[in-house]
Amino acid sequence: MNRQIPLLITADSVCDLPEELIAQYNIVIQPYFVRTKEGRFVDGTEVVLDDLFIYMEQAENYAKSEPPEVEEYEVFFEKQLTVAEQILHITMAKNASDGYDHAVKAAEKCGNVTVFDSGQLSSGMGLFVIKAAQMAQEGATPAQILPALAVSKYLSSTSFVVRDTDFLHRSGRLSKGVKKLCDRMLLHPVLIMKHDSIVADQILVGQWTDVICRYIKYTLRRTWTI
Repeated sequence: MNRQIPLLITADSVCDLPEELIAQYNIVIQPYFVRTKEGRFVDGTEVVLDDLFIYMEQAENYAKSEPPEVEEYEVFFEKQLTVAEQILHITMAKNASDGYDHAVKAAEKCGNVTVFDSGQLSSGMGLFVIKAAQMAQEGATPAQILPALAVSKYLSSTSFVVRDTDFLHRSGRLSKGVKKLCDRMLLHPVLIMKHDSIVADQILVGQWTDVICRYIKYTLRRTWTI
């Protein structure tokens, strides 16, 4: 079978890109999984965000994100290699998930697959996927794309402020004691991506609407670096 695409950009579903951009840039998505007490479900097809929020409204329920296993990445890469000569796969921050390590191990077995750690998650990761796809459409090779992504990684900053620590607690990312303290004291952690990990940057105190305004001002305090 003749391979028609010199380079295909693939990414994990945690990049949270809308379907129109995935189609526009010919990106192929490898789904992550959601683990609950009922089992393991495919992100985006067997479980969607709105349903997950409804599910998590019950205090006894929990949900955790899980990356594909090495074997699942192998199947995914081998399928894409039937239509592409090379693959550049972009993952979320390697210290925030096992996805990067699993993808690297699968790539070593498949060949012609390069794995890039975005150092980000969600929409921050999605920007890297779009940049790589744009360069690929212009005819760039992985050797040309990777340095450009490395520069973008150095310049990127991703953070978010937590309104309700309940989900973090039930996903196992926050202890029960810390959750209770945040609830009683109106504490809202600000989490940032640093060295490929999610870490606490600061804690804002007060009502949510006030916290939002202070978070935005804090985040944009050095706008000349953007």
